[in-house]
Amino acid sequence: MTSSTLGIQHVSHDTMKFLRDFQGLEVRLTDERLEHILEHPEMKGSETAIGVTLAYPERVIESLFDPDIRLYYRFYRELSSARNTCV
Repeated sequence: MTSSTLGIQHVSHDTMKFLRDFQGLEVRLTDERLEHILEHPEMKGSETAIGVTLAYPERVIESLFDPDIRLYYRFYRELSSARNTCV
């Protein structure tokens, strides 16, 4: 899957991307957050995994601190040290 098939929409100057989750809800991804996610060694070059995790999560958990925030999880064997990805 590519980022275009997952509905990643780039906004002017790439300051924020809009993605859709498995329920069609809009998820905002700022360049700052994307940069933070990709700083993790196991996530380098795995930007597509973010969109896939949102579109096809294995589980979704509501944040304990903010009921408007949801954590999307998906397991990836192909990431270094096979692990769950949380978006």
